[in-house]
Amino acid sequence: MDFSGNQAINSIGIQTSNKLLVGTLSGDIFRTSDFGITWDGWEAAVPSTGITSFLKTNEGKLLVGTDGKGVYYLKADESGWMEISKGLSNQIVTSLTQHTNGNIFASTFGGGLFVSTNEGTSWETTGQKTGQLRKVAVTKDGLLYIVENNVGILSSTDFGISWSRILTAPVRGLFISKHGYVFTSLGYTDTTSSIYFSKNNGVSWVKSNTQTITSVISSFAEDSLG
Repeated sequence: MDFSGNQAINSIGIQTSNKLLVGTLSGDIFRTSDFGITWDGWEAAVPSTGITSFLKTNEGKLLVGTDGKGVYYLKADESGWMEISKGLSNQIVTSLTQHTNGNIFASTFGGGLFVSTNEGTSWETTGQKTGQLRKVAVTKDGLLYIVENNVGILSSTDFGISWSRILTAPVRGLFISKHGYVFTSLGYTDTTSSIYFSKNNGVSWVKSNTQTITSVISSFAEDSLG
């Protein structure tokens, strides 16, 4: 299975310190260990559905979220993927994250937020049982954030039991920096974006771009310098 670069990439993740992963809209997963010069893929991949997210857990397990088929994990011998979606009543998974307490959270598009206390073996609902969620993220201090599609951002200080709205706006992306700053992208049209950040957990927001960004921003990344 070759990766020509022409496939529609839907997600990017890290398997090990020198292995980068990409997931495609068709359900293929490719990896590179030479900074993208060459790629190889798993023939025994997940069912034909979009790969929406990757998560390398604290225990070393690699999970993937899919667009309609729930969550899978990579077998120890890397021979294939196993579904772990018990209790996940909505299987349109948009993102995955692991809390500082070890729990794994999965945001879904239409079914709210789910949590697993056993590395994804089974799932249960949280205090956010509805909503078209685009992203879930957690700070190093354990503060949870979720993005409601084009509605805004909510935060939770009690492991997802209760939520408070910290921003009402057409939010598209969310990122937590290593310093704990919250970055988000807002899109008031289908072709432009603005980037805002908060240093105080969403109490106030500062616009970071001075010129209009003529593209839709849905994700962020941080280099080693922060």
